[in-house]
Amino acid sequence: MHIQQEKQKLETNKEGFENTTAPDSFKVAKTILHQGSLMPLAPIVQPVLWPYGDTLHVYPHPDFLVLADECDDYHYTIPVNGHKTTFHDTTTLGNEDDSELKTVTVVNPGNFGADTSFVVIYPLKNEVQLSKVI
Repeated sequence: MHIQQEKQKLETNKEGFENTTAPDSFKVAKTILHQGSLMPLAPIVQPVLWPYGDTLHVYPHPDFLVLADECDDYHYTIPVNGHKTTFHDTTTLGNEDDSELKTVTVVNPGNFGADTSFVVIYPLKNEVQLSKVI
């Protein structure tokens, strides 16, 4: 009974916060962009070689960020000049000061060795095309 009440409290407290049904890949990409670092860990656990510490910073924000790892291919367009960004509605949120909305397209080409997937990026059109070799 006590666990049920705590679960209801937790679900009630979640209202108004960011939707937690977003994929983990979106959460990682958003964290990297909002923290401005390719190593979004707490400073106490980050191994730092001070002469090279600035090489992992992502500022100013790029137009495209390619994160290549072994998970499935994806691409997201994430606003970076605001704080209220969510997975489901990124076009109307994140622009509190009415300035031009700056977005970064985050791309993961997938694992070419496993499923022959790759990505074609058209920077002038600001488009991403997910592809596979058949």
